[in-house]
Amino acid sequence: MKSKINFLAAFFILINIYSCGDELDDLLEIDVDTVLIENFNVQIEAGQNNTFNKSEVFNISNKDTEKYLNSVKNLAIKKLTFKFENFTGDPAGILKGEFYADDILLLKEDILVKTASDQSTIFEVTNTELINQIATKLKAGNNVALGIKGTSSSSTAMNLDVEATISVVFTANLVN
Repeated sequence: MKSKINFLAAFFILINIYSCGDELDDLLEIDVDTVLIENFNVQIEAGQNNTFNKSEVFNISNKDTEKYLNSVKNLAIKKLTFKFENFTGDPAGILKGEFYADDILLLKEDILVKTASDQSTIFEVTNTELINQIATKLKAGNNVALGIKGTSSSSTAMNLDVEATISVVFTANLVN
């Protein structure tokens, strides 16, 4: 009789563990929010229709994410932006610029550079299809080059810093 009770107890314990599988999986996962920021300098010579191309490499490895990189399940980009800072040069200088990620065109803008820098204009990527392509690359552990390229028109040389920011959230398993 005692062995039947032990068997039934073990059976009910296994049924309970099996029935709460999704809840147990949820307890063994963590959502990680992090912001990836890279700054790069763009120097542009004086003149008309000068070409430029500058980028910086991103990946999701940082102090917030390092211990979870081998167990990333889902990754989403909440926000992807570019901003100009520390401008010097021709106050009437214009960029016909393309913001890109690897070979993916994200935004195309005609920019009065000094005004954009002085006003801390945010150039935000809102196309979810493009954002999801970048998220897929980052989730797979790949690097992504974010940058700006195009042509410029200015009477004197221009120098500016570009801040590229990716705000991401991902789910990772706590136990591999």
